[in-house]
Amino acid sequence: DIKYYTEPWSYAIVDNFLPQETFNELVEYCKALGVDTPVTKQLNTHFEDNQNLKEKIDTLVKIFKDLSFNILNTPNKELLETDQAMYHLQFREPGHNQGPHPDIWSKVFSLVLYIYPFEGPSGTEILTPQGNYFSEVEWKPNRVMAFIPSNNPETKTYHAVYNTKEFNRAALVINYLNNNYFWLFFNKDSTPVFI
Repeated sequence: DIKYYTEPWSYAIVDNFLPQETFNELVEYCKALGVDTPVTKQLNTHFEDNQNLKEKIDTLVKIFKDLSFNILNTPNKELLETDQAMYHLQFREPGHNQGPHPDIWSKVFSLVLYIYPFEGPSGTEILTPQGNYFSEVEWKPNRVMAFIPSNNPETKTYHAVYNTKEFNRAALVINYLNNNYFWLFFNKDSTPVFI
């Protein structure tokens, strides 16, 4: 049951994305990595030690990608067979603030699966292409938000992530990356530099 939104830019939301058994396994994996212990820096892991869980999730991600990519593709990006899905399990500590950003152009398709805790943290703020607050994708465990990152003026995918609670915020971020672009750094004026 995919819900599509077109304002202020195209994104989709799916609740109960993973089967409950797989989601429970993912929660236990997060607990084993220390999600219940507030950290002083962001933790990233790529499922190196649990490929079986990653494969279960990847099967559903590919189905979802096939169903939704063309509907969400208002920036007219091309998703190639060679584009790889990169998995990042992120724990964002209390007080973490990732302000408004549109994501890098080399991300062709992005998904964020909310995992843990079961209530409390902020979700994802949706901002207009001009950077003004529009709405929020509220936090709900096993909810996926997906979009196609864009830097085009009319479809610029500004969003922000905050954790104002006393718990770590665990989310699985999955990005299909186009290897034709290489992200280096930001200029002082926040514009990206590619080679």
